[in-house]
Amino acid sequence: MKLFLQLFLLFFTWFNLSATTAFSKFAFPSYSLSFPKSNNQKIESEVKIGVCNFARSGIYENSISQKVVLWESSVLENRAREGNVNVVRGAGSLAQSLTGALKSSYNKLIASGLNAVEEANVIKLFNTENKLVAEIANSKLVFKYSGYSGDIAMVEGKSTAVFGRFNDPIHGGGTKEFIQNPNKVYETGANPNGINILNIQDWTWPKNETWVIESANRGDIIRFISDPTSPSNIFKNGINGERTVTGLEIQTLETLGFVWNPNKFQYIKP
Repeated sequence: MKLFLQLFLLFFTWFNLSATTAFSKFAFPSYSLSFPKSNNQKIESEVKIGVCNFARSGIYENSISQKVVLWESSVLENRAREGNVNVVRGAGSLAQSLTGALKSSYNKLIASGLNAVEEANVIKLFNTENKLVAEIANSKLVFKYSGYSGDIAMVEGKSTAVFGRFNDPIHGGGTKEFIQNPNKVYETGANPNGINILNIQDWTWPKNETWVIESANRGDIIRFISDPTSPSNIFKNGINGERTVTGLEIQTLETLGFVWNPNKFQYIKP
């Protein structure tokens, strides 16, 4: 660049010396005075470029720094959450405050292999497949069920006898949701503040009928998780004639004087 400027100024100096007097007033100043300005411009340009690069570098570094801070914050937050979960798993303050039948039910569910996690004011109980099975909130144990009639709330001091099709053909689910759970969360027979479901070997209808009568006479909550008003659940052909096991159970309850309460999804005795 300097060589170009030198040649350029030499050319105009020669032009100025050889031109007519009309052009003499346009004589260029000595090129020796122009170099400092050129150098200054170059230095100024380099400074500007350096400042820009530095600024860009600063912005980039700041961006990276922010990302690192956010990442570290996320890691710490996750570690904190993990720490909280570990603290409350099976031994949190909510679990320690349980008393009476609710405490006994909780201990029995933990003994069956369920994992307890406290979240806000709720104790959540997960099976070994990490599926939410039950919750304890507001001093009440509730078993999760997504089929007909929904979740099943326990009543302290009473067993809740659960009736329904093993495989509900209408709403899905059925008693298999509890019987086939990898962790045993029920009993067959008396289970205060817990679920009572018939699950025996060498099943016969007389044994099944005895279970229905004992549950009713004991004062269990008679809770249905399949629609007892649907012919598909009452009759094998879905219309009339021979009854399903659920249909026979309904017949037995009605013989004992129980009537259906659709608001509670229960058979109750007036």
